[in-house]
Amino acid sequence: MKQHVIRTIRSSVLMAIIATAATAVIAVVVLAFLFVSASQEAQMSIGNATFPREVLSVPVLEGFRLNGRFGVHVLTGILLFPAAVFLVATALSLNVVRRYVTTRD
Repeated sequence: MKQHVIRTIRSSVLMAIIATAATAVIAVVVLAFLFVSASQEAQMSIGNATFPREVLSVPVLEGFRLNGRFGVHVLTGILLFPAAVFLVATALSLNVVRRYVTTRD
């Protein structure tokens, strides 16, 4: 294999790893923000209520206060976050394969 092909593939793999890690970190930060905001709003409420948190109109978390107790329910929309990380990793991995196939001799 020629050196330029190896360098191209190496840079593609490194870019894929960095982008996937960045997507995972962003997903964790967004979930943490949603969790904290839902639990704070539930804690500060006076009566029984729910406080939904949505991403792209999909319910992710729901803060609640019921009979003096408060908490956060996890909803099915939370599956969007690992799915987004998986899709980014898959797309970038396919890009690495495409670059290998187009640059090899």
